Amino acid sequence: MTQVSAPPEQPRGRLERLRGAANSATLRGGAGVAIGLGLLLVPGLSEGLVEIAVGIGLLVSGVSDLWYAASGKGRSGGSRLLALFRGPASLLFAALVVLVPRDGLGLLIEVVGIYLIVRAVLTAFTVVLSRDRQHAAMRLSTAAASLGFGVLALLAPSTTEQGLIIGGALTAIVVGAIVFSHGLSRAHDGVGLEGTDAPVGEILWDWVRGADVGDQRREALADSLYFEEPGRLQKLTAWWVMLLLSVSIATFAVLQDSTAVVIGAMLVAPLMVPILGLSGALVNGWSSRVGSSAGLLAAGVAASVVLSNALSSWAPIAVAYETNTQITSRINPTLLDMAVAVAAGAAGAFATVNVRVASSIAGVAIAVALVPPLSVVGISLGGQRYDDAGGAMLLFLTN
Repeated sequence: MTQVSAPPEQPRGRLERLRGAANSATLRGGAGVAIGLGLLLVPGLSEGLVEIAVGIGLLVSGVSDLWYAASGKGRSGGSRLLALFRGPASLLFAALVVLVPRDGLGLLIEVVGIYLIVRAVLTAFTVVLSRDRQHAAMRLSTAAASLGFGVLALLAPSTTEQGLIIGGALTAIVVGAIVFSHGLSRAHDGVGLEGTDAPVGEILWDWVRGADVGDQRREALADSLYFEEPGRLQKLTAWWVMLLLSVSIATFAVLQDSTAVVIGAMLVAPLMVPILGLSGALVNGWSSRVGSSAGLLAAGVAASVVLSNALSSWAPIAVAYETNTQITSRINPTLLDMAVAVAAGAAGAFATVNVRVASSIAGVAIAVALVPPLSVVGISLGGQRYDDAGGAMLLFLTN
């Protein structure tokens, strides 16, 4: 018998392509981008949405905790006793968010700060008393993060409010763009609506799997970020030489009030290597590399401060702390410095793992500016200006 081949597929028309592009993922992604832009452009809308989001989040958290405490379902694990205490606390704070009158978000941020501190204390208390040590380190780190955010919300509510709005807006824009791109790629490949109705979390996880650099690239990155055998001593020696030279350049540049030379010190400073190594080790669960990267970073910071203090004490010129722009610009960090640090950190991580934009890592080094603040710390300590040193150290920690 003669086999009849199937007729060739006809190319889709423009109308059909447009219908495929207008699928669930593109609509949800576009809505997310629009909400993010609205949060940034309309401050009044931002405050209202933050109140609604916080109230709903606390309500959902309280109900899920009570359900888990009563039935043991709804979560993969954790203490049911902790959930029994945490659920009513979440509902109480949700009621405060909804019912208590307030002018702006200041009181709301403080309420959330108290909630985070209470939640962190309860979590740490149950982890210490529990015999189940599975995931204890992760739960303690989560409690520490909650405690840190809670203290920040109480000490600087206005700064935390701005950070929440900006962070939420950027998150909505980025997530919306990823979901929108997912819908467009499905439509372009001829899939149409298939796979575009998946939950946002599933779409994001699919995007993460697609962005995996692979084992070979991961090994190459590990070789560049960690000082391991073979040649561990030579790698460490080269790193220390470049660090001390970059600190020397930065210190002399700050004393001269020279922006151009400070930029040069940023380019040759190697401090970003252990920072990126620490991040990579945390993400991949490499405990030994976490310790080695953190130890190298701490030693490098201490050596940088000591060296800059020593060099400035022998400098033949007097330091004009009030008029030196390299000092005054680094002793009072603001929320804008935090925004620059977050954006630069994201760019640095992306440029590290993506070979197509690896050449941008030099720009990241300039934007992050790790060594100049440490030089300012050492110079300020030499002049017994401890407040200035504290501000510069805060800027370094932010970066």
